[in-house]
Amino acid sequence: MQASPPATARETRLGQQLFELFRRLTLDPEADHLRAVEELDLTLSQVRAIHMLACSDPEQLSGGRIAERLGISPAATSRALDALVNKGFVARTESPEDRRVRLFAITVAGRAAAARLTALKRAQLERFVAGLEPTQRETLSRALAELDLDGACS
Repeated sequence: MQASPPATARETRLGQQLFELFRRLTLDPEADHLRAVEELDLTLSQVRAIHMLACSDPEQLSGGRIAERLGISPAATSRALDALVNKGFVARTESPEDRRVRLFAITVAGRAAAARLTALKRAQLERFVAGLEPTQRETLSRALAELDLDGACS
């Protein structure tokens, strides 16, 4: 693995600005999505897994593939998926081709939880944007449009 080149002063500044935005959004007293995560008793890995499964194609993925996509260890993935199965957010089945492989798919309850978290986060971001000056909103919109962030799953 190659080391990344050192960040330029401009990259460092932009990284700091993004971090400050992230911190502001995280510490927002109206960050209802964080309360919902607590209410659902979900860990960060579990939240990432249900969002990923809600947007996955194909609908069923092996635990190993989920670990790979999330970039976490198979053991951590297994713990997260087991907890999600116990909560009813994810269903586990056996692969018809290889009984040693477990397949996971989002359930209706899991899809509802992912949609709830997404809606709450989106509402928080919309409140933030509404607090910007019109020229700030336009500048932010142009900058984000350049990044081509339109995803297939919302």
